[in-house]
Amino acid sequence: MKRDEIMDRIAAMRRQEESPPYRCRDYLRGPPNNRGGAAVVVSVDATCRTRMIDWCRAVSDALDLSPETSHVASSYADRYLSSRDDDDAVRDAALADRKRYQLLFVASFAVAAKFRDGRDFSPPVLARLCRGRFGTDDFEEMEREVLT
Repeated sequence: MKRDEIMDRIAAMRRQEESPPYRCRDYLRGPPNNRGGAAVVVSVDATCRTRMIDWCRAVSDALDLSPETSHVASSYADRYLSSRDDDDAVRDAALADRKRYQLLFVASFAVAAKFRDGRDFSPPVLARLCRGRFGTDDFEEMEREVLT
């Protein structure tokens, strides 16, 4: 491949990264507000993210899951929050409410365990794992969100 072809491909990839379907943002800095209303208040921060990753690691270790499961789970949560549309109420709720952020991470962990380790945690098991903080419907709804 010639140098010019390589440079053209890199330029095309950079343009694609900036297009709406591929554009990502640092969700911890807060989403841009294009709705004309009040800006979303972001209550989650890097400390929250670190705590959730630590929780994923601890649960992975306790359940003899692959060490990569916690990494995959955090990747799912990060991608979900970084690539959503500006007008996404579920994403906004996860950023504004630490409890919803925790739910997102637990659902992401369940999806990661399912695909990475073949372990399918039912919503009642997840509810017990979280000491009843969330209902079974909450897990089902958030898992659907993560997967769409």
